[in-house]
Amino acid sequence: FPSHDNGGMLFDPDARDQLFQKYIAWSERLSYELFVIVGEHVNVNSWKQAHVMLYENFGIPLRKGTNEEVLTDILNSQSIKLTDDQRRAVEIVNEKRRVDKTISTYLAVIPDFDKRIKTSYFPCLDTGRSSTSQLEPPIRPTIEVEVITPSGKKEKKNKPIGIAFQTMTKHGDIGADVRSMYVPDPGHVFIQADSAQAEARVVFLLADDEQALKDIDEHDYHALTASWFFGGTESDYSKKALGYESPIRFVGKTLRHAGHLGAGKRRAAATVNTDARKFKINIKIDEKFAGQALDTFHKKQPKIKENFHNGVIEALSKHQRVLLSGVPFGINAKLGGRRQFLERWGDELFRQSFSYIPQRSVSDNTKAAGLRIRAREPRLSRCIIEAHDALVYMIPEKEVDYFAGILKEELERPIRFDTCSIPRRDLVIPCEVEVGYNYKDLEKIKL
Repeated sequence: FPSHDNGGMLFDPDARDQLFQKYIAWSERLSYELFVIVGEHVNVNSWKQAHVMLYENFGIPLRKGTNEEVLTDILNSQSIKLTDDQRRAVEIVNEKRRVDKTISTYLAVIPDFDKRIKTSYFPCLDTGRSSTSQLEPPIRPTIEVEVITPSGKKEKKNKPIGIAFQTMTKHGDIGADVRSMYVPDPGHVFIQADSAQAEARVVFLLADDEQALKDIDEHDYHALTASWFFGGTESDYSKKALGYESPIRFVGKTLRHAGHLGAGKRRAAATVNTDARKFKINIKIDEKFAGQALDTFHKKQPKIKENFHNGVIEALSKHQRVLLSGVPFGINAKLGGRRQFLERWGDELFRQSFSYIPQRSVSDNTKAAGLRIRAREPRLSRCIIEAHDALVYMIPEKEVDYFAGILKEELERPIRFDTCSIPRRDLVIPCEVEVGYNYKDLEKIKL
C-alpha cells in the first residue's frame, strides 16, 4: 500500500517542456538580477557563497546557517537595516533556490522504464505516518545523466528514478505548476478523497469541545479565527465570499494550527512568514503580534489548553511517556498507534506529543480506509498517492459516481477513541471527493 502495482502516473511531455522553459527563464532572470546587485556571480545553493554574501559583504549579524527560515527571519527583523538592493538579494536567494529545486527535482524527474513517474513509500516508525522518496537502489538502479554545474562545466551524475509524491504541494504557484503536468491514462480520471480538516477535528474531540466540532461545519473556521486577530467578521475574510484565500485568512489558518500544537510566538511568527514568502502571500507578522494572537486564540478556545494539552501531559506523566492514538474502524484496539517519547521533559517534548494523536489517528484512518477500499473493490483500487489525510486513485471515467460513493463511505467510518490516552467518543470525519483530468485541476463533486 498505497499502490499494489506501483503503477505511478503519466506526465504530459508538452506541459513539462513548457514548464522547463518557464522555470529556466525564471532562474536566469533571478541570476542576472542578483549579479547586478552583488557585482559577481553567487551560487545560491552554495551555503559558503550565500554565507559570504550575507554576513561578510552585507554585514548582517552572524546567524546559524542560511536556510529559508533564517533568511525570512533576517528579512522580517526590525533590528537589521538593509538597503533595498540587499533586501532584494536576500529575497532572490530564497526564490531562486525554490525555482532551481523545481527544475532539478520535479521537472527533470526521471521516469521508470515503463515511462511512468513513480515514488517509494516508507512507514515512519515514530509517527506512524508515511513518507515518500525517489526509487533508489536496490528498488531501481540510478540513471547516468549529464548536468551543467554552476561554473558552466558538464558533468556526469547518477540520478535516482522518480520523485517523492507527497512533497508536491498544491499551495502556491510552483506546487500547482508541478501538479499540472501529471495526467491519468486515456479514458481515466484522477479521483481524490480528502478528509475535511481532519486533524483539527481530532484536536476538538480531545479538547472535549463539542461546540467547536459543530462550528467547524457551519463556518469558514480559518476566516472566523482571523477575525479574532484582525477584527471584522468571518465574511470579511471568507474564502467562499471572496473567491480566493486572503492573506489574513492564511494567517488565521496558520496561527490556529500553531495554537493547536502549543507553538510559542517565535515559532508561530517564523512559520507564518516563511510559508507566506514560499507561497507568495503578501503578509508578514512579528513575534509581538503572534504572541497576542495566540493569547486571544486560547482565550476564545480555552479547552484546547485545559483539556487537550493538559490531558496529553498528564497521560505522558502517568503512563511512562506513552501515548495511544485513535483506532480506525475494523482494527483491533491492541493494534492502534502507540508511541513512547524519549526526549528531555519540557516544551519540545510537549509540542511533539501534542501533534502525535491527531496526526497518527488521521493517518491510520486513511490507510485503513485504503485497505478496506481495496478489499471491497479491487477492480478499481489503483491507488496512486496516500497523503496522510487523502487518497488519490486513477479510475475509468464511467466509474466516477460509483467509486466516489465507496470512497466517501469508507473514509467516513467512525474512529474509536475509547482506548486513546485521552478517552473520548467515536469521531466521524467528513470526506470531500474531487475529480480531474490532471493532478492540479481537481474539482469537488456532490454526493
